[in-house]
Amino acid sequence: MITLASDFGTPYPAAMKGVILRQSDARLVDIAHDFPRQDVRAAAFWLREVLPEFPPATHL
Repeated sequence: MITLASDFGTPYPAAMKGVILRQSDARLVDIAHDFPRQDVRAAAFWLREVLPEFPPATHL
């Protein structure tokens, strides 16, 4: 399982998914793509919040 989180907005997450799925049959989960631009702390906060809900070996 691979989670995706970014400040990209749209349509870039769809392009990322296309590239990943060409190389893998991984399950993809969108966390968010509207984090404040270049705000690493905000992204880290939300990743920490959702981490307990995912199984081991999930790529965050």
